[in-house]
Amino acid sequence: MTWKSEVRKFGVVVALIALAAGGWIYWQSKWVNYSSQVGRFEVEYPRGWSMKEYMFESGFDVRVEFSPTSESNRISREGQISVTMVGKPLAGQVLGSEDEFKLWLDRSDGATASGMKKLGNRLANNIKGVMLAEQLEDYWAITSWFAEGGKNYYLAVLGNGDYGDEEIRIMDKVVKSFRLK
Repeated sequence: MTWKSEVRKFGVVVALIALAAGGWIYWQSKWVNYSSQVGRFEVEYPRGWSMKEYMFESGFDVRVEFSPTSESNRISREGQISVTMVGKPLAGQVLGSEDEFKLWLDRSDGATASGMKKLGNRLANNIKGVMLAEQLEDYWAITSWFAEGGKNYYLAVLGNGDYGDEEIRIMDKVVKSFRLK
């Protein structure tokens, strides 16, 4: 190999890295803001995705789901991003009580006997939260749970197969955009 061919290879690698970084920046700029009047929160979701808001009489007060409308606007392996606000958790609801929230905040990162894995604590506009992941047989779910003002907020990213670092970055983007009104 000549030094010229090595320089060309290096140039190709640099170009691919720049292209990937440009794609990441482009991908990040393709998000839009959603504001829930009922849930009194704001969050960003990918442009072109569909949105549905559901209201409930007990348990979940409001749930907003964002889904890709085609394979062309899917990001990574995400099949859905959702935000759920719960004012009065049902008796025995998993991830529902203030005591359970405090236990998760204080627990170290890593897997638990239940199969749920703590990915770390998060902060969304000065609201403390905890990021949890669950890998099931056919799909995965990453949930960030925030408790504020007597209400629980669950931000979730769901998809098929296995989750990885990119899915955690996407969840972090959703968390960073989350605001209470």
